[in-house]
Amino acid sequence: MISPPLSASPARCARRRGGFTLTELLVALAILAVLIALLMPTLSVVQSRGRSSKYLSNLQQLAAAWVMYTGENGGRLVESNSGWARGGNTLAAIEQGDLFPYVKNTAVYRCPSDESNHLRSYSMSGKLGSVSGGNPPVVATLSAIPNPARTLLLIEENDPRGFNMGSWIIGGGSSWIDFCPAWHDNGANMAYADGHAAYRRWVDPRTPLIKSFYMSTPGNPDLQFLQSIFLP
Repeated sequence: MISPPLSASPARCARRRGGFTLTELLVALAILAVLIALLMPTLSVVQSRGRSSKYLSNLQQLAAAWVMYTGENGGRLVESNSGWARGGNTLAAIEQGDLFPYVKNTAVYRCPSDESNHLRSYSMSGKLGSVSGGNPPVVATLSAIPNPARTLLLIEENDPRGFNMGSWIIGGGSSWIDFCPAWHDNGANMAYADGHAAYRRWVDPRTPLIKSFYMSTPGNPDLQFLQSIFLP
């Protein structure tokens, strides 16, 4: 004779219908908290890189305008001090610049990560088309640039005046002269003379801390990189 199956006790059925116990729920929440803590730094970096890629479009537009200006002016480069944009932290300074007819949007001249009151976040290399007597030797035409893809054109700068009166330059040895911020995941965006823009993450912890002109950071690989693309 086969015995009938034993029925579950009312207490056991109640536990099954009730779902997780309090202990099980606390363990699940603890595991979830650990996973969130592990993922947050990664998500922050991904979001920052995404914003950086978005902000590269500003520099790409300005670089394209620079190339178009050169093509329409017999290969002559726009003047890099107060030609591409006039001196002064005003909208008029941007609108009266030689590149504005090619990119008629003043917002393009400012990085959204720039938290200052500056209307312009970018400076142009002082070795390209500059006519200022105080700058280093320059080139006047696009054909005179030996390696446009490796030649700095535009770079982010947090100039306290809101614009760089003498365009962006860098010294030799351990000297910076001008400097650049670290608005994007401890790095900066820049454009090159062939028209492309790229992100560069600083590797020396001293680089993001530079807040004044003519700083010296011996052995700084970030400084050495910028020196190598400053009209190599």
